[in-house]
Amino acid sequence: MSKESRADRIVEYNDGKLWFHKKADGIVILGVTADAIDDIGDAHTIEVPETGDDVAKDDVVCELRGPNGIVKVYAPAAGFIKDINASVSD
Repeated sequence: MSKESRADRIVEYNDGKLWFHKKADGIVILGVTADAIDDIGDAHTIEVPETGDDVAKDDVVCELRGPNGIVKVYAPAAGFIKDINASVSD
């Protein structure tokens, strides 16, 4: 498999509730699957880290709370928070 094709794929983890995409420049983008959102209902509280925070592999880097439960987003690798999606942090 070429380096480009590995970098272009989206990988689900945490029982299919979370996903990550590692870009060719090494930046990793994290997300929550539609199934996870369906499980908790509409998120009413979202806790996100600060830009620049260091994280270790498996640290909780985001937490979404809904009427039916909580989804915790775990870091798939160590690194730091480069940016937060503005629509999430509002």
